[in-house]
Amino acid sequence: MEKEAPTDISVEDATKKESNIEGEDKDVEKEEDKKEKKKALPSGVSRGLQTWRDAVKMSSNASQLAMAFYILETSIAWDKSIMKASCQFCHGGDNENALLLCDSCDKGYHTYCFKPAITNIPEGDWYCYECINKATGEHHCLVCGVQDTKPGLIHCSTCPRAYHINCIQPNMAKTPRGKWHCPGCNLKAPKKKFNRPKAWRIREDDEERARGTLTPTTAKAPESPSTPAPAADASLPPTPGQEEPPPPDPVTPELVAPAVAKATKKKTPRPTKAEKDLLVCHTLLSELGGHDESWPFLTPVNTKQFPTYKKIIKTPMDISTIRKKLNDGMYKLREEFKDDVNLMFRNCEIFNEDDSPVGKSGSNMRLFFGQRWAELTA
Repeated sequence: MEKEAPTDISVEDATKKESNIEGEDKDVEKEEDKKEKKKALPSGVSRGLQTWRDAVKMSSNASQLAMAFYILETSIAWDKSIMKASCQFCHGGDNENALLLCDSCDKGYHTYCFKPAITNIPEGDWYCYECINKATGEHHCLVCGVQDTKPGLIHCSTCPRAYHINCIQPNMAKTPRGKWHCPGCNLKAPKKKFNRPKAWRIREDDEERARGTLTPTTAKAPESPSTPAPAADASLPPTPGQEEPPPPDPVTPELVAPAVAKATKKKTPRPTKAEKDLLVCHTLLSELGGHDESWPFLTPVNTKQFPTYKKIIKTPMDISTIRKKLNDGMYKLREEFKDDVNLMFRNCEIFNEDDSPVGKSGSNMRLFFGQRWAELTA
C-alpha cells in the first residue's frame, strides 16, 4: 500500500499538467485568430464596417438584408453631406463642383465668392478663416483673408467672424460703433413670442363653458340698480323700539349659477366677421416667419449699418412690424395686411440687386406668399 501512493499522486499531476497545456494551447489559438483577423482587414476599413460587410454576405433572407441597410443608413452623418451644404456667403447650394468644405466645421464656401476668387482647389486639408480665427485668436476677414493690417475690419461680438466693410454683402458705408453682430449671429436670435388674437381666446372660453370646466367661483353676481342701505353694525345693540333685522339668506350655488350665466353671456361677444378674416393673416404670418429664406425680413433693417436705406426706402416694413400691427388690431381688413407684405417685398426689390442673396430670398418669399394667399383665400 505504501508503494501505490506515489503512483496515484503522479497520475493526478499528469492530468493537471495536461489540462494546463490544453488551456494554454487554446489561448494561443485565440490570440493567433485575433492577429489573423487584424491582418485580414483591408487598409482604411474599420472593424465595424468589415463586420457589416460580413453580415451582408451571410444574409440569407430579405429581412436580414433590410436590417443591414437600415444599420448603414443610421450610421451615415447625412447632415454633413455635400448635398446639404450651402455657401456661407451667397447661401446658395448650386455649383457643387466649386463648393469647398472646411475639414473642421464642414461649412461650405464657393471658390468664386472669395475676394479674390480661388482658382486652384487646395490639396489636402483646407480650413475656413472662421476656424483659423477660432484656433489662432487672430482676426482674418472671412472673404479676403486679410488680417487687421487693412483698415475697415469689423469683428463680431459673439463669434470669431470678421469682415471688411467692403467685403460683407451688402457693403457697409462706414464702420459701426459699439457692439456689432454678424449676419450669422443675427439669424440665431430668439424669436419673439407669438400672441394669439382675442378671437381665439373668446372661442376657447366659450368651449370651456360648454364643457362645464369653467367654474363661476371668481365671478360676481349682478348687483341691483338701486344702492342698498349700509348694513347695521352687528356689534351694536338695537335701539329701543327698533326691531332686530332678520338674518340674511344663505347664498347657495343654485341661486348664484343662473345670475353668473347671464353675466358671462353678456361679456363674451361672438367674434366678428373681420376677426375671422384676419385669422388667415395670422396663419400666413406664422408661415412667413418660419420660412427658410425669411432671415432678411424678420427684423427692421439696421440703418446704422446701411445709412442710405432711409434715403431710398421711404416706408420700411418687416415681419415683426406687421405682427405688432396685427396683434394690436390695426388691420381692419385682410387686404391691408396683404398691402404691407407686398410693400416689404417691393422695398427689398428696390434696395437689393436681383442676383444678391437678399434679392433671391425676397423673390422666393414673394412667390411663396402669393401661392399661399391664393390657397387660403379661395
